[in-house]
Amino acid sequence: SAAYSEVLNEIGELELVLDCLKRHSVPLDSLTAIVSRGGLLTPIEAGAYEVNDDMVWKLKNKPQNEHASNVGAMIARSISLQLGIPAYIYDGVTVDELLPINKLTGLPSMRRKGMGHNLNTRAAALRYARENGRDYKDIPVIVAHLGGGISVNLHHNGKIEDFINDEEGPFSPERAGGLPMFDVIKECFSGRYDYKGMMKLVKNQGGLMAHLGTTDSRAVEQMIQSGDAHAKLVYDAMILNIAKNIAVEDLLTNLPTQVMFQVPAGLEAGKKYIVKISTQATGTSTKLLKMPRLIISDIVLTCV
Repeated sequence: SAAYSEVLNEIGELELVLDCLKRHSVPLDSLTAIVSRGGLLTPIEAGAYEVNDDMVWKLKNKPQNEHASNVGAMIARSISLQLGIPAYIYDGVTVDELLPINKLTGLPSMRRKGMGHNLNTRAAALRYARENGRDYKDIPVIVAHLGGGISVNLHHNGKIEDFINDEEGPFSPERAGGLPMFDVIKECFSGRYDYKGMMKLVKNQGGLMAHLGTTDSRAVEQMIQSGDAHAKLVYDAMILNIAKNIAVEDLLTNLPTQVMFQVPAGLEAGKKYIVKISTQATGTSTKLLKMPRLIISDIVLTCV
């Protein structure tokens, strides 16, 4: 399909994955299983799912949206069939465990979704539970994922009970985040954008990119250090929105709650400023634990 081709062109062919394994001296016959990032399937529960032909067909022909993660299961399936080993996805993008009350909106035809950074945020919450000798189901944790998109979610009773994703929450380096609805409707019918153009605008050309022409928070911090008042205003607005959404999640439980900031490897230097300001902004809460944790992803991407 056209969507499949567009994503493939973005991340490369299967051969690139095989070449990466070869360059890192990983023989194919040493593999016993493959785990891929889950794509934009229909809503699922957290955990592991074996990749099969039905899953690949769904991601190729009828995903919820276009995203590079859709191709992961396709590549994993190809390699698994070649080697005769199983392939899995784990904590897919579309894990949806929101409480029914948290799904409702003002229109019955539109519901809030748990779609977003489930893999990273659950890993951060599970790590916190493990480090503190507790079960995941017994810890209340708010995790803010700070990447190209920003999301904030509440882990409680062993599930992600609420999720503020990057289509309704803070704007971020790439995403426009929550926008004034009437203005969005007006823009959709302005004649300047078709569906794909509007999606590209809010997914890839919003946030820091729209305001400052860069998605690199470290570059923005350099602008601020050089005295750029506009850059500081934009950055502080993004940070304030992160803090406001953490406060929203804090309202949903009456227990002392740990706040965690999950950051992709390699970007920690540019995110410490965000953590510092968000900590100050949420410091008036009586329930949030006063020492937020900064978690850096263990996985460092190579062969890109």
